[in-house]
Amino acid sequence: MLIAGRFQLGFSTLPSICTKFVTYRSFSELQSIPDLGRIHKLVVANRGEIACRVLTTAKRLGVPTVALYSEADRGSKHVRLADEAFCIGGAPAKESYLRSDTILEVCSRAGGRSIHPGYGFLSENADFSAACKEAGVAFVGPGAEAIRSMGNKSEAKGIMSYAGVPVVPGYHGHDQSEERLLHEAQLIGFPLLVKAVSGGGGKGMKLAHNLSEVPEALASAKREAASSFGDDRVLLERYILRPRHVEVQVVCDALGNGVYVFDRDCSLQRRHQKVIEEAPAPGLSQEFHDLIGNAAVRAAKAAGYVNAGTVEFIVDMGPGSGQPFYFMEMNTRLQVEHPISEEISGVDLVEWQLRVAAGLPLPLTQEALGKPHGHAFEARLYAESPRRGFLPGAGIVSRWKLPTASRIFQPLRREERMVAGSYQQLPHRDPCSTQESGLPGRHTPCTQASSGEDPGASSSASRFRIQDQGRVRVRVDSGVEEGDTVGTFYDPMIAKIVCWGPDRLSALEGLRGALMEAQVAGLPVNLEFLKQITVHPKFKSAEDLTTAFIKENHDVLMPPQRLSEVDVAVAAVARHLLEIADCHAAFGGAAIDAWRSPLSLNGAWSLADSKRLWGHAYKEYHAMSCAEGEAVSSLGEALEDQNVSVRLKLISMNTFEVIRLKEVQQIVQPVSALSSLSSMPNHTSAHLRLEHVHLDQQSGRFSAEIQGRKVHADVVLQRSGHMQVLCIWMGERALELRWERLKQDKGFSISTNMSCKESSVSSPMPGRLVKIAVEEGQRVKVGATMFVLEAMKMEHLILASSEGLITGLHITVGEQVSEGQILAILHS
Repeated sequence: MLIAGRFQLGFSTLPSICTKFVTYRSFSELQSIPDLGRIHKLVVANRGEIACRVLTTAKRLGVPTVALYSEADRGSKHVRLADEAFCIGGAPAKESYLRSDTILEVCSRAGGRSIHPGYGFLSENADFSAACKEAGVAFVGPGAEAIRSMGNKSEAKGIMSYAGVPVVPGYHGHDQSEERLLHEAQLIGFPLLVKAVSGGGGKGMKLAHNLSEVPEALASAKREAASSFGDDRVLLERYILRPRHVEVQVVCDALGNGVYVFDRDCSLQRRHQKVIEEAPAPGLSQEFHDLIGNAAVRAAKAAGYVNAGTVEFIVDMGPGSGQPFYFMEMNTRLQVEHPISEEISGVDLVEWQLRVAAGLPLPLTQEALGKPHGHAFEARLYAESPRRGFLPGAGIVSRWKLPTASRIFQPLRREERMVAGSYQQLPHRDPCSTQESGLPGRHTPCTQASSGEDPGASSSASRFRIQDQGRVRVRVDSGVEEGDTVGTFYDPMIAKIVCWGPDRLSALEGLRGALMEAQVAGLPVNLEFLKQITVHPKFKSAEDLTTAFIKENHDVLMPPQRLSEVDVAVAAVARHLLEIADCHAAFGGAAIDAWRSPLSLNGAWSLADSKRLWGHAYKEYHAMSCAEGEAVSSLGEALEDQNVSVRLKLISMNTFEVIRLKEVQQIVQPVSALSSLSSMPNHTSAHLRLEHVHLDQQSGRFSAEIQGRKVHADVVLQRSGHMQVLCIWMGERALELRWERLKQDKGFSISTNMSCKESSVSSPMPGRLVKIAVEEGQRVKVGATMFVLEAMKMEHLILASSEGLITGLHITVGEQVSEGQILAILHS
């Protein structure tokens, strides 16, 4: 199908995409799209979720697209979404997504006329913006001078002071000698924040509570800054004890017009990176919203800024402070959390970026934007382990079930208001397909704006209308699919779940429901942690929202995982059936052809098969209950009720009896993430009978009757190295159990081959070793830093969990290590 001479691929044949808010436009609608001649063919110089987001809007506007990918992303979603795709180098970002020369070369080969940098990588690189201009390629972002001035936090604060925007007291000078920095630190006072002059995202940011901590904070911040941004300069700021992070979305065009698309609260952070954002910022007066919005526009204009950007402020929430706000930094790009601003304004910010880059005026004035409509939340789904200090994780996505998104873009004229939408369960289909006549999103052509409207405020997607009616709506932006591999080379964020509602509580309840529906397996994720945030009373009431919220409520947000007798029974039987299926598949041949899914104990594989596989009519399992991918905590201490021992007895064709054995726990010394607890059962504590057991092997849907009550669950059995992990979703609960399979198939348990006087120090995650802080023969104390590991652009300290003598080092600086790899041996 050829549409307006611009597509060679019809909408009905496009692959399933990540940002599920695609419009389905008719030919007459395409005629009303603004002239983006300077854009013409768009190269997206990024990956993952943001690449998918940009590609989606570009396709909606009829702009041909080109994706770029590294060797690690060869099969990624954004590659499948674009019209064309080019490999630009190896997996490390410095060999691919940070190679501006290669990107411009590919752009030339592909006939690209414009480049959208997304966020991260080269999006805030002034030299890249300048190189694009020199090559005659439109850079969808600000000019080099604005990026350079705002990217240099010291210079940016000077510009803000001149423009009358308040700044936090600190040192932003050029003298970067340790002597000068230590002197300035004493003058500023403590606590003190050391920040990289370039970049953002929490990288190169360290906190020092006293003067003795400053040298290490400086060294670590400089290393991270040099690694992430190629610039090791830092600045110093007085750390505000009760800060709230409020930022403002701004967009400016080349004609001198500028607007703010309302504000966002991003105070919920871990390791200085955002977890849940919301818009507008709650609990603040209208006067405050107006003041901070106008200050943001003033800041952008003072920097000569053109295109979309975000001005970040710190609001002092200390007692008696009066809630003053201070300029923190300006992100010269589209932010990760831009969807919540889109949700409360009806603006497609990516389209606005393209319009501005094409030389067009802003579609709306500040007055025309009006006030925010409703409230929106965004939850970031990270591949990480919250209980292990939010360490990033990696793996193959074996289960990927996110809420069905219901958001549809449609142009909305300036005088029209955005109609509230609803969260619906839509049929599972290619969101770009229009084969079914009743598919939401079939639109009628838009009429042109009246002559009295603002310049550029035509019907061509200055806002969008929500097609479905109701109370809340959900939007999902993601860059992965089931079967994809998530590595450690890039940022750990893999998806964003966004929910809009007419008010804050409705939106929050919608977000909670969306998170409850999500199922992810194959790698550690922070889903359970996000759920706990949404039900926390203080968060629900927007009380005491500061950047310390997660730290101060750590124990409440990460409650221990407790297993009920029903949990244990379902896990034991589901694991047993899945193991039978795995063994059956391993045998292959005619036997598997004669057996049909769904797997049922009424079929050929029942009691006799279990006896043949296991050698007896009952089976004992010794597994470990864990949450979000953790076997034990990061310090290696024993966790209560982590060990689970059961005896599984087959009664009849589809009936089991599960006896939970109570165990005596003993602590094992190793600090490895895979080291664990050793236990021996001594007496029974409870037993349950499961009847009418059924498992659909393909979907993982499990059902059984327990004491007259029907129980349903979704189950996935996966392997992680030499470990086996069973993931279970029952109602609102998500559970994990894991065990190590021994060579002798007499049961499953966690074990260690270390002697009682030796322990191993292992890597808690994949990554690159950047520093060894100890040497062989050295005696270390508990809590001493032994190694510094770099993973997903962040540095992570590996500490000694026990006192001992280092008798062996098994790693060198610069080496890439895997999760669980032994780094050193300690002798107590």
